[in-house]
Amino acid sequence: MKFVERTCREISGHTSDPGGEPQGLELLAKAQASGGWPGSRLAMFDLVCRQLALEQNEKNRIAAANTFVATEDLLWAAGQLCALLLLSGCEAVTTAAHPDKGVLQLQDVSGPQDAFRAALRTGLFSFTVAGGGRQRAAPVHRQIAEFLAARHLAAVIEDGLPPGRVMALMIGGDGGVVSSLRGLCAWLAAHSGKLRPDCVDRDPLGTLLYGDVKGFAVEEKRDLVERIKQLTMQDPRCLEKRFDLMIRWGDLATPDAEPIFQELLRSSPHDEAGQRLAMAVLLALRESAAIGIPTSLLMDVARDEERQPEVRELSVAAFIRQHPADDSSVRQLRALLDDIARGAVSDPVDGLTGVLLRHLYPKHLPPLELCRYLHQPHQWNYIGTYRRFWEIDLIENSTDAQLGEVLDSLTARLKPGATGAFRETHSQVLEKLLDRQADPDAKRLLNWLRKLDRN
Repeated sequence: MKFVERTCREISGHTSDPGGEPQGLELLAKAQASGGWPGSRLAMFDLVCRQLALEQNEKNRIAAANTFVATEDLLWAAGQLCALLLLSGCEAVTTAAHPDKGVLQLQDVSGPQDAFRAALRTGLFSFTVAGGGRQRAAPVHRQIAEFLAARHLAAVIEDGLPPGRVMALMIGGDGGVVSSLRGLCAWLAAHSGKLRPDCVDRDPLGTLLYGDVKGFAVEEKRDLVERIKQLTMQDPRCLEKRFDLMIRWGDLATPDAEPIFQELLRSSPHDEAGQRLAMAVLLALRESAAIGIPTSLLMDVARDEERQPEVRELSVAAFIRQHPADDSSVRQLRALLDDIARGAVSDPVDGLTGVLLRHLYPKHLPPLELCRYLHQPHQWNYIGTYRRFWEIDLIENSTDAQLGEVLDSLTARLKPGATGAFRETHSQVLEKLLDRQADPDAKRLLNWLRKLDRN
C-alpha cells in the first residue's frame, strides 16, 4: 500500500524520544497489528492521530498525569487547538501568564480546559521550554495539525458554522489560498462536502497534493481534473517536475472515474500543455489499481511518435499496471518491442525498450532471445530505464543459469572487433556471473573468454 508507506515516511521526522525509532515506522507496525491497512490516506491519518492520542508524554507537565479524557474528546480538543494555531499563525500553546509573541495562551481559548491540557500531554504535541522555564506545546507534525484542524472545522461546519467564514480566513488578497494554509484547505476538502467545491476551485493542485481525494464523488473528481486542466492550459509548467504528485495522482483513478481518464487521454492535444496533462493522467493510471482503461488506448499513446518520449514511456508503464500479464497483453507488449527493434516505431531515448525489457524479462522473454534487443544506446549520456536494465536489472533478475544463457547468446553475436554495448555487456555479465558462481562449466567459460580475447 503505497499511501501507507508514504504517510509513515511523512511523519517519520517525529520521534517519541530523542534518539528513538522513527514514529512513522512504529505507527506502520501498529497499523498492521490492528487488523490490516486503512483503505485511504484519510483513514491512515485518522489511525495515526488515534495512536498518537494514546501516547502520554511524561515529560510534558502542562496537564496532570492522572487526567483522563476519552479519545474522541482528546481529538476534538487537539483539533480545536490546531485550528487556532494554524489560522492565527501562532507557533505554540502555553499556560504561562505572559506568553511570548506568536504563542497562544491556553487560558484564552474557549472550551474544556481539562481536555485541552490532556490533549497537549499526548503524542499529538511536542514541547519545549523557553526562557524563564515557560513551557510551550506545538503540534508534533504540521500535517497532523492540518488533518486534526480540518476534522474539527468540518464538524463545526456541520453543526452550523457558515463555510464562508472558514474560507475567508484562508484566502489572500488574490482570492487564492494563503500558501501556509494550503494543507489545511486540502484536508477541509477531504472532510467537508460543503467546503469541497470552494477548496477545489481555489486550489485544485493543493487539494490533490495535500489531502485525500480518493473518497470524492465521480463528479467531484471530474471537476477537480477540469480545474487542473485549466491550470495546465494557463501555465503548462505548473505540473513540471512535480514528483510529489506521483502517488496522489493515483487517488483520482478509481473505477467510477474511468471515463474521465479515457476522455482526457483521447482529447489531450500534442502541445506542451496537452503533453503535461497526458503525463498527469498516465501517472494516475500507473500509480493506481486496474480501473478498466482499454489496452488499445494506452498502446495508441505509446506508439504515437508525436508524443514526448516521457509520455509514451508512462503509457507503457500504465499499460503494465492496468492490465495483468495475460496472453493478450504480453502479445501486445512483445509486438511493440519487436516493432521498435526493427525500426517501425521510434524510441529516441530507449525509454520504451527499457520499460518493456524490465517487465517482460525473464518470464515472458527468454534469456536466449534477450540479446536481439541489445544495441548501442541512442543517447549514451542519458541514464534511463534502458541502461538500467542492462547494467542492473538483468543481473538482479537472472539466475546463474539464465545469465549463462545470456552469455551464450552474447558470445554468438559478438563480432570481431566489436566495441560498445555488446562487448561491455558481455564483460559485465561475465564478471557478475563469475562473482556468483564459484565453479562454472569450464568449456562454456573458455568459449566466453576466447570470444572476448579475439575482440
